[in-house]
Amino acid sequence: MTPSLWIMKPRSVIHKAVCRSPVIHKPPCLTEHVTSAGKCVRKDLVRAVKLGVLAEKKSSDLILWDSTTRATKGKLGAPDGTKSWIDAIHHCAHRARSIDLNAAKQLLDDNGLANSPVFLTALEAVLEVLPLSARYTGFDPVKAAPPASSDFEALENLRRLALAEQVPAPKQLELVLAELAEAS
Repeated sequence: MTPSLWIMKPRSVIHKAVCRSPVIHKPPCLTEHVTSAGKCVRKDLVRAVKLGVLAEKKSSDLILWDSTTRATKGKLGAPDGTKSWIDAIHHCAHRARSIDLNAAKQLLDDNGLANSPVFLTALEAVLEVLPLSARYTGFDPVKAAPPASSDFEALENLRRLALAEQVPAPKQLELVLAELAEAS
């Protein structure tokens, strides 16, 4: 799978997943936006990196943390998404990974996330950019991607369980499954 399949949504939708700000920044592509820390990364994201809340900087790379890493470091924000929607998404993924899908569904219900159009849009965007897990593709993700692909699996399972009518299946998943079916 090529990384270009991971980025299927407009950058404005991706931006909403990371930041609650109404200002939409449209960099050339999400990858450049995330990895060029000195140039055009959103101030909120840079601030989150400096505070060690969402990511860390290693040399010139910006490494976004998965839900378990953020939970282990005690850096998950509010589960209702009051600061950012990525906090709510990471809470759902972490709950599904560490407890079970029913606990993640309960989190959705307790915080009214299933009724939030912005949360649902953010979840859809995140499902389009996370690397697919081996469960769905039949092959392991690249070496650095297993934590993120575990978040994908947890969130996709939650989408299927509780949000299938509100959030469509990830297009990247459909494309990869079609390509795998074609190859076999």
